[in-house]
Amino acid sequence: MRSVKEALLNAFDKLGNEAFFVQLGRGSAEDKRCLANILAKLLPIEVAGSLDATMTVRVVTMLGDEIEIARPIPKDATPLPALPAALGEGRAPEDG
Repeated sequence: MRSVKEALLNAFDKLGNEAFFVQLGRGSAEDKRCLANILAKLLPIEVAGSLDATMTVRVVTMLGDEIEIARPIPKDATPLPALPAALGEGRAPEDG
């Protein structure tokens, strides 16, 4: 595993590091899509807002040349209950 990581980093150095990503972003539509996928995997996603605010989420999936947009959730839909703060750090409640 370590040698694969080192090989990828060495190749990245030879490709020009930041310049490689700039060139990718200025390339073909496929190159730009590749860069967008890389950024989506590496950059954290942050959602901010007050606890009582309404938020609209639009899910767009692109497979090849087809784009699928998820149906919007109606405004009168019942909201999901909030998770108790006692769960902490992504832990699920114990069964029993």
